[in-house]
Amino acid sequence: MTRSSFTSWLWPIVFFELYLAGVALLFFYGPWPWIIRDRYALMGYLIAASAAIAVGYGFSWPQVRSTAVTAQVQRTARGLCWLKWAAIVSLVLAIPTSLARTGQLLPDVWSGLTDTGRVYLDSLNRLSNGNPYVVFEYLRFLASPLLVALLPLTIVFWRRAGWALRCASAGAILFYLAIFLARGQNKGVADTLALVPFFAFVARPAHVSRLSIRDALSISAGFVVAMLAVLVFFGRTQVMRVGGATAQGYHFGYLHLSPDSEHWLSAHLPEVARLTFESLARYLGQGYQAVALTFYMPHESTWGAGGSMFLARNADKLMHTDFFTSASLPALLEQNWGWPMYGLWHSIYPWVASDVGYIGALGVIAGFGYLLGLSWGKSLRTSDPLWLGLLALMLILFFYIPANNQVFQSGETTAAFLLLLAAISLRGAWQMAQRSQHPALREGTSQHPA
Repeated sequence: MTRSSFTSWLWPIVFFELYLAGVALLFFYGPWPWIIRDRYALMGYLIAASAAIAVGYGFSWPQVRSTAVTAQVQRTARGLCWLKWAAIVSLVLAIPTSLARTGQLLPDVWSGLTDTGRVYLDSLNRLSNGNPYVVFEYLRFLASPLLVALLPLTIVFWRRAGWALRCASAGAILFYLAIFLARGQNKGVADTLALVPFFAFVARPAHVSRLSIRDALSISAGFVVAMLAVLVFFGRTQVMRVGGATAQGYHFGYLHLSPDSEHWLSAHLPEVARLTFESLARYLGQGYQAVALTFYMPHESTWGAGGSMFLARNADKLMHTDFFTSASLPALLEQNWGWPMYGLWHSIYPWVASDVGYIGALGVIAGFGYLLGLSWGKSLRTSDPLWLGLLALMLILFFYIPANNQVFQSGETTAAFLLLLAAISLRGAWQMAQRSQHPALREGTSQHPA
């Protein structure tokens, strides 16, 4: 294993540690006067959480280091096969997904861009009254490993795919993004742009895609322009929604908070830019406000289900109770402070702490750090579709740490995580059994050490 390989493996943990530190600094020292009972205890907890993530990530290194590099021919053939099926399944489910999520055969992107606030509220109201097309969401659960792997596979194997496969995969991705825009949501576009640099990086050491300096500069310029466009759209979605950041402040449940109009970061900005900055600070920081309000809150364990909206709802249905939903920390926060369980962020910590407490949550987050390091390292060295899919989920989970327990809040991503992890575990057990029976298989002919 070369020094450059170790450095490449370190990149995500360095990025996310800086990202989480930046969000925490914005929370503690930004323009919003958050209600914090014990500032130093909360600071210490967030520092401990970052340390736990780093420790978990570090524990994955021995496994990554011992992983042989898969030959280019083998990884390309396997990757293109998966990409083909991922594109086919995504296209087959495109219109059914639009029906389930927008109520229309084709997403109305124009209305989502020009009347964002109304479209967003209409979407929430429509789904709250029942979804007549919910069966299509269950079909997506079954196909979730392929669906979450589509974007990573498209990026990593773009240069090796034919024009038909490129068009099919790109078309499926764009249709999926159009559904988000048609619902007045910026999440889909932001998630996609956030993932692109990571998987473009995965493609380079895999020798699947070699970027020239000109290509790298073009991609970087396009990325910056796209991020600026997302930021503008984000400002529109936040300001146009009911309860958005305004000069009069913002209602957080029973709390009414107003941003500091003289804050040094925003006092001299034009009004639109100031509102966008205040919205961004509110959007990123409100999750840690929920931590501050629940940090000392007494509660019962929800036994592995309360940390996920999807699991809690289904556990309640299965056991004919409302315990798993109503006993979670986000639910208790709504009961005590009027902080909407489904309307505001809580960060990942109250959700996980509902099951294992705040101290136990440090162990869980360390486990996620381990999976991030392992999936990143395995993806770099093998470009295996299973690891690429799991990596996409782990990256999204870490981007949303200040927001919620993102991967486990919907049935589709929960199913994808469990199915991918099960497939990886079963394959590993099978390979170990094969090697124990046939010692000659311990050295694969299609692999070579780094």
